[in-house]
Amino acid sequence: MNVPVISRRSGALPELIDAARGGELYNNEEDLFLILKSFSKQVNEKSDLEIHSEFHPLGVWFEGSHVDRYLQIITESLHPGRKGEMI
Repeated sequence: MNVPVISRRSGALPELIDAARGGELYNNEEDLFLILKSFSKQVNEKSDLEIHSEFHPLGVWFEGSHVDRYLQIITESLHPGRKGEMI
């Protein structure tokens, strides 16, 4: 089962949630309450957020893919002819 992420709108999570289209962001407790209330109404229905989270690669949520891409960028900047390779 795919579960949407609910996160405070701060740090790096807003960017990841926007990329995955699999969650909601809140600024304060009132926003959080409204999100939770909305989710509780959808208990028996598959929400758009859950549908999106099924189709987005899990790599966005785990550091391995980010570290691999980071190392790839470093390699490409040091050796422009070595596209796609890692150091």
